[in-house]
Amino acid sequence: MHGMGRLLFLLIFSCFFALQARAEKIALVQYLPLFDQTQKNQENLTEWADKAIEMGAKVIVFPEGAIHGYLEDLPNHTRRVWAKPDLDKAATFDVFGKDFRFKGPGEDYSWNEFMQEDVSRVAESIPNGPSTQYWAEYAKKNQVYILVNLPEKDGEFYYNTSVALGPYGFTWKYRKRLLYYVDLFYATPGDVPFVWETPWARLGCMTCVDAQDYNNFMYDLYKQMGADAILINAFWGTSNSENSIGARKSFIPMSQKRDSILLVSDTPLSDGTGLYRPEMSGRIRNGLVDKGLGVEGISIHNLCELALTPPHKK
Repeated sequence: MHGMGRLLFLLIFSCFFALQARAEKIALVQYLPLFDQTQKNQENLTEWADKAIEMGAKVIVFPEGAIHGYLEDLPNHTRRVWAKPDLDKAATFDVFGKDFRFKGPGEDYSWNEFMQEDVSRVAESIPNGPSTQYWAEYAKKNQVYILVNLPEKDGEFYYNTSVALGPYGFTWKYRKRLLYYVDLFYATPGDVPFVWETPWARLGCMTCVDAQDYNNFMYDLYKQMGADAILINAFWGTSNSENSIGARKSFIPMSQKRDSILLVSDTPLSDGTGLYRPEMSGRIRNGLVDKGLGVEGISIHNLCELALTPPHKK
């Protein structure tokens, strides 16, 4: 009996790890979108998606600005940003207690002045725009779920929008609701929550500073809607170690305070990519080094892990 018991244990142990190896996975891609280089981004993202599928991913998440870029840091503390074509370039805006000005190419820039690029050149309709169509076909061909972010044009309005696609093509879209100053150059805030239904998990969608949600309204709403985890695609900061630490130090307490699992796809400039759980003081990064500032790659996780453990389980 002792031998039979040992054999049964080994069989169960082997089956468990076989199931773990075959478990459906989510790939959180850490990638730096190139500003105003759409074709190159599409090529790079396709390569990352192919790698994610090779790793067993059924859900693939790209960071904010993945298709057309979010912003670009230039010399002399200048930033290129997307802006509405009718933006008043001489205006000064008070954003989060700071003054920001828009100026045209060739002028002097200081830290709080930006080179605006016409967002109407790249903003797309959804779901009929070329980027949505491309990734819809990719998702159908490979039978995967993909979340990708780009500027959207809808009538006279522009939005910072994430598009959810699946094996049957376009699923839905989520418009960023809490706008950062970079978004205010062109975007109108969204006002509709979105829980992405996949066969393995229900994912409440947020984009970057949406995750700050100072009054917890969005987190509470997503819990009421039955979300298993919060999915965040972000462009959290620029290239320095303080932003890298800031991303980790932001998402860890966010997860703990809101008692929510966070799945973050970020850029290598701030290195916030990973799985954050409220019962942990760190994060999980399967496939990415723990401190990966400047490193592109994939953090991959079993979707069956997306359950809160006691006492956090509600």
